[in-house]
Amino acid sequence: MEADVIQAGLGAEDPFGELVESLVREIEKDVIFYDESCGGVTFSGGEPLSHPDLLLALAAACKDRGIHTCLDTSGFAPFKILKAAATTVDLVLFDIKIMANKDHLAFTGKPVGLVLDNLKKLSLLNVNLKLRFPLIPFMTDTVKNMDQIMTFLTQETRFRQIHILPFHATGMAKYERLKRKYALKQITPPRDEQVEKVRQRFEAGGFKTMIGG
Repeated sequence: MEADVIQAGLGAEDPFGELVESLVREIEKDVIFYDESCGGVTFSGGEPLSHPDLLLALAAACKDRGIHTCLDTSGFAPFKILKAAATTVDLVLFDIKIMANKDHLAFTGKPVGLVLDNLKKLSLLNVNLKLRFPLIPFMTDTVKNMDQIMTFLTQETRFRQIHILPFHATGMAKYERLKRKYALKQITPPRDEQVEKVRQRFEAGGFKTMIGG
């Protein structure tokens, strides 16, 4: 399975030297803003772990220059790659969406097993990780799914804090500019009271929660 997930080298000769230096020079132009906001560079996507050699080289170069680094990942990657990235960057943002494998396959196109296994393994490492739950109507917001997430996290991991990310439609304009079909056009963002009920459910399950982040 892992060989099918990402075709990657890890440990191959660095072919990205000039590209990394060019990117870092651009990044450094905004250092003053990072310093003022306590921010830095976030590697997101798509899935940044699909380009691990470039990701690791760029993250290491940023850290060498004192620039805060963050990995935003779905967790769907061989653990060797995920571990290398998670132990290089300063912060990992990790999404947990759907527990039922058939639903995860239907909505993401990939099985959930690798994601959950990776989260269990990360739980054993000393990495700075923020766990996030995308709250998407008709997909992730069922009571059964949320209860299964809490059971899994409680029994299999050390994570007891979760960031709830309510669905929004701000990405629709990007799809329109790219002339691509926006598959979630009919989904309405959850109301504040709906988000609050979800927050209360996680809190009642023993989790510290934050909205957004």
